[in-house]
Amino acid sequence: MAFAENFPSLAPQLPHYPGPVQQWGTPPSDSFKSLVNGGLKLDNGDQLYFFANYANIETNESFNYRLPKTVTDTTGTTFGNHPAFNDIYLDPCTAALTGCPTGGFILDSNTFNFNSYYPAGFTPRFYGATQQFFGALGYKGTTGGGLSYDVSGTTAQNSLAVSLRDTINPSLGPLSPKNFNDGKFVQKEANFNVDMSYPWVVAGLASPLYVAGGLEWRDEIYQQLLGDTASYAAGRYAFQPLYTCNAGTCTPALDGSGKQIVATQSTASNGYGGISTSIDAGQISYAGYVDLEADVLKNLTLGIAGRYEDYASFGSTTLGKFQARFKATNWLSLRGTASTGFHAPTPGQSNVETLSTTFIPGTATQVQIGTYPVTSSVAKYYGATALKPEESTNLSAGIVLTPAPDMLVTLDGYSIEVRHRIGISQQFNVTQADINKLADLAYVGAGGTVQYFTNGFSTKTKGVDLVATYLFHVGAGTLAATLAYNYNKTDVTSFDPTVINKARIIDIQHYAPNNRANLNLDYHMGKFIASVHENYYGSFRDENDYPGQLFSAKFTTDLDLSYEVWKNVTAAIGGRNIFNAYPDKLASTPGLKIYPTTGGAVDGEVYPRTGGPFGFNGAFFYARVGAKF
Repeated sequence: MAFAENFPSLAPQLPHYPGPVQQWGTPPSDSFKSLVNGGLKLDNGDQLYFFANYANIETNESFNYRLPKTVTDTTGTTFGNHPAFNDIYLDPCTAALTGCPTGGFILDSNTFNFNSYYPAGFTPRFYGATQQFFGALGYKGTTGGGLSYDVSGTTAQNSLAVSLRDTINPSLGPLSPKNFNDGKFVQKEANFNVDMSYPWVVAGLASPLYVAGGLEWRDEIYQQLLGDTASYAAGRYAFQPLYTCNAGTCTPALDGSGKQIVATQSTASNGYGGISTSIDAGQISYAGYVDLEADVLKNLTLGIAGRYEDYASFGSTTLGKFQARFKATNWLSLRGTASTGFHAPTPGQSNVETLSTTFIPGTATQVQIGTYPVTSSVAKYYGATALKPEESTNLSAGIVLTPAPDMLVTLDGYSIEVRHRIGISQQFNVTQADINKLADLAYVGAGGTVQYFTNGFSTKTKGVDLVATYLFHVGAGTLAATLAYNYNKTDVTSFDPTVINKARIIDIQHYAPNNRANLNLDYHMGKFIASVHENYYGSFRDENDYPGQLFSAKFTTDLDLSYEVWKNVTAAIGGRNIFNAYPDKLASTPGLKIYPTTGGAVDGEVYPRTGGPFGFNGAFFYARVGAKF
């Protein structure tokens, strides 16, 4: 708006004109999805089964707008131009000039500015092409002696090819292209499993002792494929010490404080840097388990299980689980479980490397943000250490009530303690002094930030789950009602203050609402089904982006009406969030200014950019036709 007011003749060249230069919401996408699920019954009663799915999803979304000139709007607010539109000096120092060393540039009128590319600024468009595949093949059956077995293999792959259009690599100056292939991320997994179970009749037990066991082999691969050279290059104009020259003699150009002026430009494709490091990382693991369960008494069920896992990168571990269920009366049962857990870092968490552009919260300043592997020189510079597995201790206890026919009520409490949790670190600010110490930081640039995955904290989560279901007989149909409520509270029991800040701790504790509730009503009458889902989301915080703001609790309502038009053919209409609920709008705080002309932040945000627990797109309506063969 401010740019259009100052330069009305250029307004039609604004990105997405006459719409907003920066678009918020779910981006447009095209997708194709397919699924096959089948089995073959053999003469001996065994079964050969298979299933697979494939999806191809193409989407593009708007990044932040880059303002080409400094402008002032009608309220007197001034917005500075994006750094990509700073002048680039084209005349390099040569041997013929005294005092002008190699790598320096002459401060003169021979300059280049990306206004010639984008007179009204630009908004990069991010294009992503996702391909997903999963397939499984198995053989299962039961011997004459009662031994059940299942042998299966699965393979899966998920890839994301990334490209950027309508942008630049500022450090390349006039040689910069406008469109970039930024590379590809690939995740591959392969599993082979053997599972067996046997009901062993043991004297003195009220039921057979069910013995189960199995073996698993797993191979996980993470890959990053290089983008175009221009998408990650640090061009000759990234760092320009400037000199003033007269009659062949040059001296450093100085600013008001007496320091040499250095013109800089960001590297890589602006908005999202291309993949500059090829990665092909894998991890193989083996596991075996044994599970025993039986009714030791008529009203007492006990179970115990153990699992052994061995990872090529992180060693081995042994896990255990104990569970008990006591039927006190015909309508009351008690249950409890204690177990341990183990989660090894994935190859992706250990090796991911990306570079993107973002706003400093509450400002119009756009900076590069780099995510680096813990083994990289950049992450190590900011204190990164090798990732280690997460370990957990899980306790739960509850009651099961069946006070009336068609009614079931369960109430469970739980405590989950996770040690060495894997998460993203805080963002470390990069200064020119840091770049002088570590040249690799030039890709992020002064003013940018760096983050990495880390075992930076431990947590303890306590909560309660209440679920009640009842089947009503209403008229000629039935109404199935389910009410579910969850309360949970996470405390950070320990953390490394060098990688986890206060805002991150608040988000761990309060980003997910502490209170959630759902009421599901499904009415069936012949070929007609009506479903209403009422969802309650408690208040939440996003302290990292919007410090000090508490987003209030909200309700959303979903509706689905379906009818079997012909045998195996069903038509339906419905909607999600049909009453158009939105999260709270952003509020002005000491760290965030809201502009009255737009009701949003400087980058156009009106609602929290992550969308909170249910998004900021409002109502969504649909029509659906399904057929079964």
